[in-house]
Amino acid sequence: MLVATGGCFSFGVHPGHLWILKKCREFAGSSGKVHVYVNCDEWIKKNKGKDRLIYNYGERCELLLGTRYVDEVIQFPQDNPSEMIRHYKPALWVKNCCYEEMPEQKVVESYGGGVVVLKSPIELSTTTILERIRAWK
Repeated sequence: MLVATGGCFSFGVHPGHLWILKKCREFAGSSGKVHVYVNCDEWIKKNKGKDRLIYNYGERCELLLGTRYVDEVIQFPQDNPSEMIRHYKPALWVKNCCYEEMPEQKVVESYGGGVVVLKSPIELSTTTILERIRAWK
């Protein structure tokens, strides 16, 4: 079974990310695959700000693939991963509950896939980490 999730991962992988990735691996099982669809560098600079791109795409791939949970990392330039989902058709799309809109849900459901929205017990986000760092200055 193919399970997928997505995000920027512009500041690397923090414990909240790892929790979601681990859940993806559990859903996929040992014989399944886990894809992570990541925003391209240009999209992050334009939409999140130049200071949010700490790791470039290649570095983010290394970090994500360095976990034991991820099989493939694929970048996309669009505002959401709908095109990637339409192409790869994961059986399950997994997202963190922090997102209010999820336009890709309609795409997943159009071919019979499922959507799982998880709430990580780890209250940590890239924004929170950056706020901590800025407070140290």
